[in-house]
Amino acid sequence: MRNWHLSAWVVFAALALVPQAKAACLMPGATPMVILTFYFGENIPGAPLLTPAQWDDFAAKVITPVFPDGLTVTDGQGQWMDPRTKEISHDPTKILTVAVLDSPGLAAKIGKVIAAYKTAYHQQSVGIITEDACAKF
Repeated sequence: MRNWHLSAWVVFAALALVPQAKAACLMPGATPMVILTFYFGENIPGAPLLTPAQWDDFAAKVITPVFPDGLTVTDGQGQWMDPRTKEISHDPTKILTVAVLDSPGLAAKIGKVIAAYKTAYHQQSVGIITEDACAKF
């Protein structure tokens, strides 16, 4: 009986290590995609808040060339804790959502957008969430 339990655990552990196939899309004609959600804080250290003109310029020069097929921008109100000071800050935030096909260069594209914003507006970080999904446009 003891060996049976050990064998079962070995099988379960091995199955957990096998990459799982992505499920088929529910809607006919939908395509497996990656949904990217970026969070860009609008408080600029030592300067006034990010202006609409600054955002439009950044979007036109950085985001659109990297993700030309389409995107959605919404305004939000974020909260985060500074890891150094442990201080809680509230920050108006641009939330960028992009649905893209997964590709070998996707991580580099994400990194390019994040690095450009951090540099241009002196940010400690830009939030990013990635999710596998199905989309139909």
